[in-house]
Amino acid sequence: MNISIGRVSSQDLKEVIGRTIPIEKKFRIAQSTPLEIQNFTHPIMTEPPELLGFLSVNFPHSYSLSKSVIPLMHMFNVICPLDMETQTLKKLLLTMGREMRRLGVCASDLSLSFLPGVSAPLISVTTSGYVKQNKNKQAVKPDDPVLIVGKPLLELSIRISFEKPELTEQKGGNPRHLKNSYNKLSTVEAIKLLIEFEAKSISLVGDEGIVKAAKKISSEHKVGLMINVDEIPWDEVGLELVKSVNGDPTSTTSYGSLLAIVSKEIKDKVIASLSSKKIIVSEIGKVVEGVGVWKKNNGPLTQHKDAYSLLSQNRTFIIP
Repeated sequence: MNISIGRVSSQDLKEVIGRTIPIEKKFRIAQSTPLEIQNFTHPIMTEPPELLGFLSVNFPHSYSLSKSVIPLMHMFNVICPLDMETQTLKKLLLTMGREMRRLGVCASDLSLSFLPGVSAPLISVTTSGYVKQNKNKQAVKPDDPVLIVGKPLLELSIRISFEKPELTEQKGGNPRHLKNSYNKLSTVEAIKLLIEFEAKSISLVGDEGIVKAAKKISSEHKVGLMINVDEIPWDEVGLELVKSVNGDPTSTTSYGSLLAIVSKEIKDKVIASLSSKKIIVSEIGKVVEGVGVWKKNNGPLTQHKDAYSLLSQNRTFIIP
C-alpha cells in the first residue's frame, strides 16, 4: 500500500484489513417495541498499539453498558502519522480484531487516514446502542455498599512496562508478563453481571482515578460516599510506581476498574458471582448522607495531581 496524505481508498483499505477486522455494515434488530437509541463518541489515544487497539474496542463497549445502553454498532476512525510503520499498524488492527471477536461484536464501518502533524495513532470510536429499560431500578440510599471491580493502577504498570521496563523491574514487576496483561483491563463481563443484579450505579474508573469516579456517583445521585482506602485492591507494582513520585493513587488515571453501588441485601451474591468468574471485586465503602466523598475516619477524599503524567510521556487519553 502506498501511503499518502488523507483517507485510504476503499480498495487499499480492504488490502490492509483483510480478515483482521470483522465488519458488518447492515444490522437487523428483532424488537417488537420502539427503541430509544443513544450514541457515544470517544477519541482514544495511547501507546503501544496493542493497548490502543484493546481500549478502542473495550472501553466504548464498557462505557455504553455502564450507561444502560446495549451496544449495536461500533464505527472506527483510525488516524495515523505519516511515518507509521506497516508492522505497527498491523499490531493495532490485529488487537482490535481479536478483542472484537472475544466480545462478539462487529464494526459497522472503519476508515483509515494518514495525516501530517499527527505524532501517534488516534482512534475515534462512535458507538450506537439502545437504552435498556429498567422500571424496577432502585434509588441509591444510605448504607448501600460501594464495590470496586478490577485492580486499580494495573494499566499504569502495563504502560510503564513498555516505556521504562527497568523501572518496572525495580518496583517488583515483570515487564514481559505485564506487556501481555492488557486483556485484564476488560470490564465488560463485570458490567454485564452487575446489570443482571440491577446495580444502582456503575462508574468506570478512568482519567484522574477513583476520586473522580466516586465524585461522579455522588453528583449524579446526590449522596455521599465513605471510602476505606485501605480496602482498595491496588496493583502492587502500580502502587509502588505512584509512590516513587510521591503521588496519590486515588487520583491516578486507572482504566480497567470500576465503582458500583448495589443493594446491601444482595451484596454477598454480587461479590460471589463476580468472584466465581475470577473477577477481582472488593467492598471499599458505603453510601452516606450528604453529598461528597470522604475517607473513612480521615476527612474528605480530594483530587490531587495525576501521578500518571509524572511517570509517562504517552499516557492514555480518552474522552468519555
